[in-house]
Amino acid sequence: MNRKSGKCPLISFFAVTLFFVFFPFTLVSAEGENEETYSIDLVQTAEVSKEIVDLDDKKVLTETYVAKDGDHIWQILRSREVFNKNKLGDILYALKKLNKSLDNMDMIHPGQKIVIPLIITPVAGRKPPVNSEGIETISITDLENPDLYTVMPGDSIIRILDKKYSMPESEFYNEYLDQLKKLNPSLTDLNTIYPGQKVRLPIYSPKIVRGKIREGAPKKEEDKEGINMQNKEMGYHLGRIFTLIGEEWLNQGKHYIPIRTGGQIDLNTETYPIISLRNGDKIIVDIYSTLPEKMAELITSNWESYRIIHIADTDDLGKALDKAIAASNFSKVYGKDESLVFEDGFRLEITADWIIRTVPEASDEKISIICLNLGDKGQKNIPASLNRYLEGHGIRIINYPEKEAGEEETLPEKSPVSLGNSLNRVIEKILELAEQPFSGKRDIPIYSEEGSDFNLTIKADYIFNRKGREHIIDMNGLEEDVIKLLKEGGFSVLSLAGETELLKVTGRVLGFLGEEWSDTEQGFYALPKEGQGNVRLIIPGVIYRDIKGRVNLFTFIRPIREISGLLAGNVDSIFIFSRPEEAGENERKDTGN
Repeated sequence: MNRKSGKCPLISFFAVTLFFVFFPFTLVSAEGENEETYSIDLVQTAEVSKEIVDLDDKKVLTETYVAKDGDHIWQILRSREVFNKNKLGDILYALKKLNKSLDNMDMIHPGQKIVIPLIITPVAGRKPPVNSEGIETISITDLENPDLYTVMPGDSIIRILDKKYSMPESEFYNEYLDQLKKLNPSLTDLNTIYPGQKVRLPIYSPKIVRGKIREGAPKKEEDKEGINMQNKEMGYHLGRIFTLIGEEWLNQGKHYIPIRTGGQIDLNTETYPIISLRNGDKIIVDIYSTLPEKMAELITSNWESYRIIHIADTDDLGKALDKAIAASNFSKVYGKDESLVFEDGFRLEITADWIIRTVPEASDEKISIICLNLGDKGQKNIPASLNRYLEGHGIRIINYPEKEAGEEETLPEKSPVSLGNSLNRVIEKILELAEQPFSGKRDIPIYSEEGSDFNLTIKADYIFNRKGREHIIDMNGLEEDVIKLLKEGGFSVLSLAGETELLKVTGRVLGFLGEEWSDTEQGFYALPKEGQGNVRLIIPGVIYRDIKGRVNLFTFIRPIREISGLLAGNVDSIFIFSRPEEAGENERKDTGN
């Protein structure tokens, strides 16, 4: 018969000492087996905070503790190693019995006195009482470890917590969300979760304190069934994504793998689905983590074309995809911060959670690059017309989960205005947008004197008064001495003689008018956000916000219909210049040469 005995001497600060000695003993269980218990060999002092009390069939060494700011029940119990010395069921039973006024064990306040059961010892000869509290057993890990939840389609954080716990709103926003963020550092946005993702939920202790309790019990069968259902759901999402990528997902019937030394391995693909890649390789997906390691080694040692990935219960869909994509040996997998650049007279930069070149560049496959994003059904997708354009160039964007049919995003139409290669049309359009009246081809007397034998007059291509001062735009090349005389006479002069770069002309005219503009390469996004999962159109040009607040783009790039919609949501007007070589070609067509 095994027994444990231990001494817990309590040193008194007082002169009077009382000795209570309890000798070791053994309690026989109903099944006739000896149950190991703690014995108490105590020196009880007159220290007022500790005393031994009778509680049904047990003696309990207790301590009266005064709660401080920031305390909670489980912290107090752990700090006194109560869980190491007593059974959890006994602790909770004693805690409730000793603190009848403690209605809510999760809500204690500074200054509140709590009686803590430090050591609980059965008394020989007393029968244990009938459990009127309905207390069973619960694993201590249920109190310490957070709950791991797999996100289902349509879930949100609020919906998950409302389903699992019923807690006051003040506790939810003041304490629970902070703890949730600490447990999930990778969850940067609590409003964005996706199916298959694993979220660690802090256990809301009232659910456990008031609930039934078990000790050392294995996982319930329904818990195992729940995990299996989550893994099955994970398999469904993996299969759907790889099907969209263009690979084959095998999850029905048997798959036979011959062994070189004779015999074969039969795999049930419902339990061990297989990704059959276009290059002939196969990936066995162990979604329930039940494939024996020796069996896995036997398969991979016989066949180099087979690879195996194991999906852990803690893996979310993102981690499972990382494993599957890494095992697929695709031609190239871009880095997480790397974007795909595509040029077709303009520049497109595509960002995604995963960018994968599935086949070599020289391949004849229609789709060679996959841009995969995980999100939720509420997210905006890349417009369908842009998707079709990209697919025509071998690029497929997959946003998962998919939207229902008929929910495709469409791009608005935006018809550009052609200014050709005419310097005059460019200048006049800018003056019009700036609401600046002007006169053209007007004679300006620079020097005249009554009775003089000569007068000096010039012809101004454009003249206007702006902010109380006369302005002249010269296109024919006034001599420097004449320009000097004009400036001495109070004129502002802009000389554009010989200028052929219309973007440069646009900027110079806007600057001459005192208007703000930018001439950097403009970036326009397909979705109203920056970062991952977007397409950015970069087009050289000048942006000018006119007096009415309208945004005008001047560029020599004529955007095709599928791309012009990207500009439509960002600018009000598009003005297109012809390149010099295009203008010459048009002139030859007009003259019939």
